[in-house]
Amino acid sequence: MGRICFKCPPEHYEALSHSPGFRPAPYLARAKWVALDNPGILTAAETRAYIKRAHAVIAAALPKKKQAHWACNCACKRACCGHWRPLIEGAAGLAPPLRARPHSIHPNPAASTGNPMKVPVNSIRAGNVIEYNGKLWVAAKVQHISPGKGGAFVAIEAKALREGNKLQERFRSGETIEHVHIDERECTYLFKDDNGFTFMDKENYEQLTVGADVLDPEQSRWLQDGMEVTVSLYEGTPVGVELPKSVVLAVTEADAVVKGQTASSSYKPAIVEGGVRVMVPPHIGVGTRLVINTEDGSYMERAKD
Repeated sequence: MGRICFKCPPEHYEALSHSPGFRPAPYLARAKWVALDNPGILTAAETRAYIKRAHAVIAAALPKKKQAHWACNCACKRACCGHWRPLIEGAAGLAPPLRARPHSIHPNPAASTGNPMKVPVNSIRAGNVIEYNGKLWVAAKVQHISPGKGGAFVAIEAKALREGNKLQERFRSGETIEHVHIDERECTYLFKDDNGFTFMDKENYEQLTVGADVLDPEQSRWLQDGMEVTVSLYEGTPVGVELPKSVVLAVTEADAVVKGQTASSSYKPAIVEGGVRVMVPPHIGVGTRLVINTEDGSYMERAKD
């Protein structure tokens, strides 16, 4: 089988396109497609998982009517099946297109586990489900560390889905890991109460409550009314929440700006909306809106709005 190209989720593109054997797809890189020149480096199951994921990403971007049209039962004789089956099956001898919900990668949302897909460990984020040492884990905290000596690595703290025990593991930045896509819902954050954090499924308006034991305080501190997140469910129970990579918050407390200070000076502490402490450049004052990285709480830049 010759070269294959497929679309990947935007958050995985940068890491995946620079992984061994992969590269940005010719003419399609701007649309987040990657090329695999030698598909033989993947197993049939891995190839199938990548193609299925690409199908789900593309389907999710279609208008509702087209989603319903293309997701019909491929055992029928409608014309749409004739278009999709050669594309998918001809690429790698795969199964017919999924009948999945637009924001889920698997045809059966009630399935206890999804098909694992190898991804660069750098692309794993808090709230993702991974398979490691034969178990399923929900990543609670992910840190990208570049020490002064030695190579960079990724430190992951996770909780076992079934057993509940915890894992702390380090991976070299160049390694890959099994990312398991179980039932994933695109949701909007509503409120917090004694039961936990309540989100609304954007597709069917169902409300999902995520316990405080699932959403780590390092994550929950960034929640904002109306924030769009991805909630992962295992056997119908929320097990992880993936937040946006960044949030925009205004500074509520900070030391006075001293004339002549620049962005190159040492950072100072500041308090942003929600009472979170962030280290910011010395020229940042109260009222300034900042872009904050939700993975490590670091200052990224001043908001452009």
